[in-house]
Amino acid sequence: MTEDDYVLNPQVDKIKDPFIRELCEYMESKQVVDALEAWCAEHCQEFVPTQGMQGRIQEHSLKNTPLFDKYLGHLDTKMEGFCKDKQLTNEEVFKRCKSALGEDQHAAHFLKMVLGAAEYVYFSTLMSEMKEALEEMAREEAQQ
Repeated sequence: MTEDDYVLNPQVDKIKDPFIRELCEYMESKQVVDALEAWCAEHCQEFVPTQGMQGRIQEHSLKNTPLFDKYLGHLDTKMEGFCKDKQLTNEEVFKRCKSALGEDQHAAHFLKMVLGAAEYVYFSTLMSEMKEALEEMAREEAQQ
């Protein structure tokens, strides 16, 4: 992703709480997004998808547990960077986020996405899509 390709979600400006807005800007920043994409690209070949009905990922494969734990650690590292910059603990940030959930629909939407990024279904979809994209690029390169 280049600087020219990157666009911050315009809904961020609608978040009332400046702290939550900053958290959103940080988590959606090019730096954080690029780091997540790089991590996924580096580790997606280790991912073993479990197929269910209509090709959708249905269940958590125990083979992926160590990889999912590494992914969660990577997300935690990114969140810790924000906490450190703000001189707050993870718990303090969590409390601020929790209070914003009921007060601001735009903040709630963003916070649900952030929390969703730590769920296995999101991880599984992300890793499957990254693995598929890299395999497709490899096939295209092999044909040239």
